[in-house]
Amino acid sequence: MPTPSWPLTVGWEDRDAHPRAVPLALAGGAGAAAMAVFGLPPVDLHGPLHFLGVMDPLCGMTRASRLLVLGHIGDALRYNPAAPALAAGAVAALVKAAWGRAVGRWCTVRLSRHGWAALFWVLVIAGWETNQQADAEHHSCAAERVPARRRGRSRGPGRRRVDVETLAQPGPGR
Repeated sequence: MPTPSWPLTVGWEDRDAHPRAVPLALAGGAGAAAMAVFGLPPVDLHGPLHFLGVMDPLCGMTRASRLLVLGHIGDALRYNPAAPALAAGAVAALVKAAWGRAVGRWCTVRLSRHGWAALFWVLVIAGWETNQQADAEHHSCAAERVPARRRGRSRGPGRRRVDVETLAQPGPGR
């Protein structure tokens, strides 16, 4: 009877198994930083399927990346919940590369086929649950029980509402 193998293996190698990760992480970080300084691009960045109503997993990532660099983590999560995970992966790739260059050995993490399948189903179920919760909050009657004054309809003099769309728009000092 064969012994079961772990779906995740971690080891050390004499060369970097993912040499393209560093340039990709640096380009993504530079792009997000540029958008934080100069604002969002003036062109439409949607893929062709977007115009047919098909959203891809990167939908909202441009605004989410910019908001993440600006420190608005909650707003970045609203645009694309994967933005902080993608940023953490980029930082991990840079740390791994720096460590590998310093000591001459690179940490390599590999998933087996079964590990990839398990990760796929965990992400599908997590996405489904997130969607269900978003729909539950959207359809809840809690907003109807809150007085209009607390919902933001009557703010009083000198008080303005700043929403995610305002933060995402390019402008001076943003």
